[in-house]
Amino acid sequence: MNYDIQSVDGYVDYFTTGNGVKSSDNWVKDKFVIVDIEKIGENQYKLAAQNTN
Repeated sequence: MNYDIQSVDGYVDYFTTGNGVKSSDNWVKDKFVIVDIEKIGENQYKLAAQNTN
């Protein structure tokens, strides 16, 4: 899953940890998260893991 996020002043370095590119006005572009979804029953799933590298 890819997304962009805007941080408050002073936290842009925190939000680029792992991945992402600093942009103007405290925006961090091209963030991504890798998720592992596990089926636990019929029509039931759980988030088993997530990682931002």
